[in-house]
Amino acid sequence: MKKWPLVLCALVIFCVFACKKSNSPGSSSSSNAWLSSMSSYSSKSRIVDSFSYDSAHRIARLAQYVFDSTRGYPLLYGFTVDFALPAGSGSAPTSYTYKNIPASGAADLHLLSYDGQGRIIKDASTSSTHFVTNFSYPNNNIASTTLFDGTPLNRQIDTLFMNNGNIGTEHIYLPNNAGTADSLQGSLQFGYASTANPAYHEAIANSIGPLLFLIHLDGYGGLDDFLSKNILNKISGTGLTPGGSLNYSLSNDSKGRLSSMTASYGGQFNTITFRYY
Repeated sequence: MKKWPLVLCALVIFCVFACKKSNSPGSSSSSNAWLSSMSSYSSKSRIVDSFSYDSAHRIARLAQYVFDSTRGYPLLYGFTVDFALPAGSGSAPTSYTYKNIPASGAADLHLLSYDGQGRIIKDASTSSTHFVTNFSYPNNNIASTTLFDGTPLNRQIDTLFMNNGNIGTEHIYLPNNAGTADSLQGSLQFGYASTANPAYHEAIANSIGPLLFLIHLDGYGGLDDFLSKNILNKISGTGLTPGGSLNYSLSNDSKGRLSSMTASYGGQFNTITFRYY
């Protein structure tokens, strides 16, 4: 998996690039909608995240496609993640296969481990990269330590502080050039609307939700959050540019489901659209 230093979900969108039931957006309860895709549009770029599910509504495939013309010519890149789903509707995936788009090198098989509550605790690559992520849940928050090449010198520590079922604050630490203790690279605070988050489903959140969050964090961007019950409408904090705060306006479709989010920054706009099965 590719490491992107200093990337936070919001930062990637704004700095680098700047199933089958209806949702009830006025409620703070979990969503009944099943997302097929989320698309983030910024100047000369688009990030498309698509999701496929099996008959038990477990995520079978996650794919991210980036369409980028910021260099003056069009580029297409991204990745796919295919999960191995064992028999049994309540069973979490045992592994996943990561592939780059366009293909570069062999597919990367990752083995997954869980604790007694069914929560993800380890993601280990079987390749020669020695990539590994360990997850823990101190005080019902979510902490992860990723060793991109198996060594502490190339690592990322991400902590999600949960508040009323949503991610309240995110801290990311990375090693510094002095080789001393890891440095806080970003601290983001999130605000939420009463609208249900269409990506949230309890079974997913309580098993591989932290893994899905981290895959996007270390990928190419996107604002996919499978952990929070509500949809965010504000991002603020250190490490966020420009202006230190982003505020989203929300729109619903004819069925009352969340259809788009829009934020303005530096005279530009970023729009995220949602499609459903």
